Amino acid sequence: MCEAERELGISQQLTSHHLNVLEESGFRSLRKEGASSYCSVDRERLERITGTLLTHLDHSDEAGPAGSDFVCCGGPKGLN
Repeated sequence: MCEAERELGISQQLTSHHLNVLEESGFRSLRKEGASSYCSVDRERLERITGTLLTHLDHSDEAGPAGSDFVCCGGPKGLN
């Protein structure tokens, strides 16, 4: 985690929290060797979710001002 802490410029505790959230959501795996821990990212999963987010962002751009026709996590108003 030392590299992640330095790169993000946040505390060890906050870095650990965020890395745990990524692991719980299936985006990160952890391998330990002695006192060292090595993280890896599930790039395929990350690319899938990025594609999904971009698709939804494209739709909201077409619908008008952000938030006007869409509700959080429910799609267009009236369809959820």
